[in-house]
Amino acid sequence: MEGLPDAAAFATKLKNTLIQYHSIEDDKWRVVKKTKDVTIWRKPSEEFNGHLFKAQGVIDDVVNSVIDHIRPGPCRLDWDSLMTSLDILEHFEENCCVMRYTTAGQLLNIISPREFVDFSYTVGYKEGLLSCGTKYSRKLNGKETGWCNILKFYEANFFCPEKGVLRHQEMFSPILSGASGAGVA
Repeated sequence: MEGLPDAAAFATKLKNTLIQYHSIEDDKWRVVKKTKDVTIWRKPSEEFNGHLFKAQGVIDDVVNSVIDHIRPGPCRLDWDSLMTSLDILEHFEENCCVMRYTTAGQLLNIISPREFVDFSYTVGYKEGLLSCGTKYSRKLNGKETGWCNILKFYEANFFCPEKGVLRHQEMFSPILSGASGAGVA
């Protein structure tokens, strides 16, 4: 694969950016939707036209069980009905890889099936875990591919043990809107 000369440096930059999002003070956010289990906030983005959203809730399970269903692997395919295939293209170190996955068509195939290549990284964070990813280069072995070139911002899930409650994990996910598609190359 081309475009990732130093996976460790790229992973560190990704992690630090997402921790910066996680560290934004609560008074900078505005509640958009609140249910019994989940709260959604938003704030204007400083990086693009649109908003940065965060979703937060509590999951009643141990973090390693939950994370196995989010990061690349067979558990992800078991529950994610939109994901039709997932392949690890390159492993850099434990919990750090480039993956290719396809999604099913949606809305009677008005939104066609898509193929993506993402960099994925999982690391310990505050006695829990951070699982994150971002779009990866569209080149494979020096050649352009037909993969969908969608501008994708960082994605992440933070899992931190809830203080005083066994098996409860606070889940925080920053969501960046404003992604625009550039079509197939």
